[in-house]
Amino acid sequence: MSDGKCIVKYLRLSLEDDDIMDESNSITNQRIVIGQYIAGKNEFKGMEVLEFKDDGYSGTNFNRPGFQEMMELVKDGKVSTIIVKDLSRFGRNHIEVDTYLEQIFPFLDVRFIAINDNVDSVHYESGMPGIDVGFRNIINEHHSVDTSEKVKKTLIQRQKAGKYMGARAPYGYLKPDEDVTSLVINPETAPVVKMIFQKYLNGMNITQLARYLNELGIMCPGQYKKEVLKSGVKNTTNKYIWYPTTVRLILTTETYVGTTIGGKWRVASVGSNKHVKTSEEDWIVVEGTHEPIISKEMFDAVQEKLELNSRKRKNVHNNNYPLKGLVKCGGCGQNLLHINKCNAHFKCPRKFNSANPLCVTDNLYDEEFNEMVFRAIKLFAKISDDAEPVLEMQKAELKSSVNEASKKIRSASDRIARYKHQKTELYMRYAMEEVSEEEFTRKNDRLDQQIKKEEALIIKNEQEQNEAAEKLLELPADGRQCLTDLIEKSEVLTREIAVAFIRSIKVYNDKRIEIEWNFDDELVKYVEKAQQLCG
Repeated sequence: MSDGKCIVKYLRLSLEDDDIMDESNSITNQRIVIGQYIAGKNEFKGMEVLEFKDDGYSGTNFNRPGFQEMMELVKDGKVSTIIVKDLSRFGRNHIEVDTYLEQIFPFLDVRFIAINDNVDSVHYESGMPGIDVGFRNIINEHHSVDTSEKVKKTLIQRQKAGKYMGARAPYGYLKPDEDVTSLVINPETAPVVKMIFQKYLNGMNITQLARYLNELGIMCPGQYKKEVLKSGVKNTTNKYIWYPTTVRLILTTETYVGTTIGGKWRVASVGSNKHVKTSEEDWIVVEGTHEPIISKEMFDAVQEKLELNSRKRKNVHNNNYPLKGLVKCGGCGQNLLHINKCNAHFKCPRKFNSANPLCVTDNLYDEEFNEMVFRAIKLFAKISDDAEPVLEMQKAELKSSVNEASKKIRSASDRIARYKHQKTELYMRYAMEEVSEEEFTRKNDRLDQQIKKEEALIIKNEQEQNEAAEKLLELPADGRQCLTDLIEKSEVLTREIAVAFIRSIKVYNDKRIEIEWNFDDELVKYVEKAQQLCG
């Protein structure tokens, strides 16, 4: 009965299954059961058999790589039958499972078989399963939720017992092979932790500590885990780079005093990959679970100093300075920090890092920097002192862009509808053997390419439409107000003036600055118009 289509074996197992240790549900066993079933059916003899599997993926959603790959083949019309060991291997979300069994597979003329549940869609009227299958899917979903709750309760019990449930040990510790829920001191990295705490108490600030560790050539935690512990963490940009955030994390980690803290995060919902942070009162704190690297007295002293310095920084940083959030380092792209000490200035937060040689190394002092920016704003406003025609022209052009993009989207959508209709007609002609398989494949592929081209065009025009609409909303409602009016209100640079004119400022190590104006398009058009009138 081979019609050029194949049979698909689909296998799934996840950590949420309470019977994961049961060999009957292993990937290997599922493969054997399905293989024996296929071998015992004469109707399947001579047919190509493909296998797709998802090992370690929840059944509560269908965002699984193996499943998605299988469905691509199904959508291409290359699958005649999908076989699973039982319905729970296919999925545990009864609404989505029912949708596949009752709508998607019958529409795509795909036969579905769940061996242990005696489900075979070829025996149902219109290819649709009976109500008993629906109930079974609901039970499977309930089973998944119930199992998730059991796993959660087991995890909480282990955390209350002081077990360390993290995937990796904190820097300074190791998880021994004989008990991966415990922590032992790492003789290579624990001294580094001690040094960080001691030097911070002795007067080094966090940035100085990061620079000091880099100068010593000590591997940062991420690179140590990757190269020494082989824990499979993501690649880092450089072998010996410590950042202040890394140092601060170590200084605030209570694990180093022998305390294990659990329950800081929870899964948003069953089957979800999203985690949400819990409130501190819900944390599970157990003291004395492992050997400390530092004393409780030293940890508390460090926390007091961090809190004191944090309060000082709040007083040091002036949240009302004119260029807040607008000045960036041209080397690394980070916002420059503004320090409001006796001589207020900007500085790059990454200049301590020798791996970023393009970062701004000199401090930019407020008085001269603000004056230079204000001069640039005055020049900008002088050139475009008649803002009304510029703004009105920009509004008209943006409205035209929105309308033009809408027309293009409608046209592309119409063409997609026509191409899909042509695909349907082509398939019907192929089914009636009016066209050859070669001609069908060639024309179908060409239509698919045309559809993808139009879909890309829609995305592009939607983006342009949204950008034009956003710019239109950002323009001043009253075009009669000249830009020079804003400047005349003050003799010095103010926050109001800065945000009205400037989108961002990039500063480079060679003293060069680049200003991105909020009215850049208007200015260019106005200057071009002025040049034409004067020419």
